[in-house]
Order: sequence, then C-alpha cells, then structure tokens
Amino acid sequence: MNRRIRFWSPPIVITALLVSAAAAQDNSPATSSDSLQIPDSLAFTAFLPSPVTGLSAADVPNDQGGHILVTWQVSPDDESGKIASYEIQRGESSAGPFESIGSMAGGSVRFDDGSVENGKDYFYSVVAMPFADGPGATMATTIAASASTQWVHLGRIPLFISIILLAGSILWYISQASKGKTFYMRRIAGLEAVDEAVGRATEMGRKIFFIPGIQDMNNVQTIAGTTILGRVAKLAAEYDADLQVPVARAMVMVTAREVVKESYLSAGRPDSYRENSIFYLTDDQFGYAAAIDGMVVRVGKQRYVIPTLSIEQSFRPTPEQLNTAAGRGEMVSVRGALMPLYRLNRVFSQGRRQRDDSVP
Repeated sequence: MNRRIRFWSPPIVITALLVSAAAAQDNSPATSSDSLQIPDSLAFTAFLPSPVTGLSAADVPNDQGGHILVTWQVSPDDESGKIASYEIQRGESSAGPFESIGSMAGGSVRFDDGSVENGKDYFYSVVAMPFADGPGATMATTIAASASTQWVHLGRIPLFISIILLAGSILWYISQASKGKTFYMRRIAGLEAVDEAVGRATEMGRKIFFIPGIQDMNNVQTIAGTTILGRVAKLAAEYDADLQVPVARAMVMVTAREVVKESYLSAGRPDSYRENSIFYLTDDQFGYAAAIDGMVVRVGKQRYVIPTLSIEQSFRPTPEQLNTAAGRGEMVSVRGALMPLYRLNRVFSQGRRQRDDSVP
C-alpha cells in the first residue's frame, strides 16, 4: 500500500539548502550579483481562507441593555475543516481601529458582546483564522449597532394577558358576591369527615383528641393544623363535647390555647372553655408517640396513659361480673374465669368518680 507523505519546510530552510548547493557547484563564494532560481515545485504559498458572509450586529431583544449580538455565516472553508476559530473585533468607527474582544470555535455563527454601553455605536468585524500559520480573512465591518433597554418583554405578553384575565375574573366574582349572588362551592371531603367525627364522638359521649403533631409553629403543617383546630374547637363548643389537645411544643400549646379560646368565644360558649384541656406532654418524639399511642384512663381528676402494647383486652364490666372472694378481694368474671380486680383510684389514692361508681 502506497502512502503519500507530505513534508513542509519553511522557505528560509529551502533557500539555505539551494544556496549551499549552488556554492558547492561553482566552488566559489557567492556574490551579491549572483541570482538564485527556485523551481516552482518548491515555492511556498500561504493559505488564505475565505471570509465569513452575512455579518450583522444588533441589540439583544427583551433585555436590560448592555448586550449586542453579532451573527455571521461560516466561511466556505469551515466545511472542509480548515478554520480553527473566528476572532471577533470591535471598533467605535467603521474605519477603525479595531480591537479583539473574543474568539469562537470553528462552526460558530454568533457572539454575544456583553461589555458595551447603552446608546453608544459600535462596529464589528469577524476574522476567519486557519489552523496553519498565516493571515486570517477579514470580513467587512458591520453597520453601527448600539444596545438599549427594552421596557416590554415581548416573550412575556401571554403571561401578562393571563394575569389580566385572572385579576378581572376575581374582581367580577367579588362584585357578584357583594350583590348577594350565591356560588357553588365544592365541599372538601376531609373537612366533612372531621365534622362527622366530632358529631359521632358527641353522640357516644367520647372525648375528642386533636393531635397537632410534633413540629413547632415555624412549620407550615403545624400552622395548617391549628387552623383546622379552630374549626374542631368551634364544633366541640356547639355540641358541648370534651376536647383534648396534647402537644409536644410549648409555643404550639400557647397558640392552640388562644385558637381554642377564640373558637369557644365565637360559638357563644366562653364558659365551657378549659385551659387545661390543651396540655403539654413531652418534646421527645418517641415519648410523645408512646403517650399518644396508648389508652388514656381517667382516675378521679387525673389522667393516666397505658401503652397499647401492654393492653391485651379492653372491656367494660357490668355489675353482674363483679364478685368478692374471701381473702382475695374483688374479682371480675371474664369469659367464665375469675380474675383479680384492682381499682386504680385506690391504687393511686385518687377520689372516686361521681357517676357510674360501681364500674372501675
């Protein structure tokens, strides 16, 4: 397989070799009158690339000024890979002088000049630089271009129209509502479930537990929870239900008390509000979860929390299930078996409840 190997030598080296060869043939020193003939095959010609076309410069649209966009079409020699880069030059007049402000790789067709002053005219030229050492091809300068600030962003006109339509619809609905017109509002299923739960707890005579979480008042979830607490507290005040709010943060406790108090006042039942119904448990996550995930037992005027894992069975005994065994104390019949009965009010030395005294 034949290979073509191209060697390129500078003209100075070629000239030196020819001068040495001529001196050797004549065997006489060269004089100033001697002339040297260089064959055409050894003549060196520098590569001059074709200039770019379609050079233009204009202000960058929809900006605050300070930018001019220079665009051009690549040199015809760029398609054959002979262009290394494009040097961008800038001047303040078409006659120059021009200074280099940057360069772009071959194949580029635009340059954003961000170092200009608004309202000042600039002229640009683009020089196609070849890979080989040699001069570049300069394109004629552009017409004068200047940067300016645009007050209207044309790309945001659809957004502006949307805002106008939205604001107009809101104002229209406000005006219609002020005239007494009613609008359909879809009920939120979660809020309806809360109202139903409060009503069911009231019918069954059970207390209402509202858990605001373990986060502080700087958390958006806690803020949303206190808003719902206001609604629940108002329903509890109207139904005369027992509301309990255990919290894990001191700031949440203070806020919850104010919210519940305001709800009872708006419901016309300020006398039913009890401050100790909103109480602090602990700021420890596991301790708070253990206290909540348990059965709250009221003994006299105190409340005790029994962990759920320690409860095997929960039932409410009737007077017929209670028995007294000689020497063994009270017993309760559970599925035909007698089990010892311990009354917590006696264990913890608490007063007895006023109602249903026969049941522990």
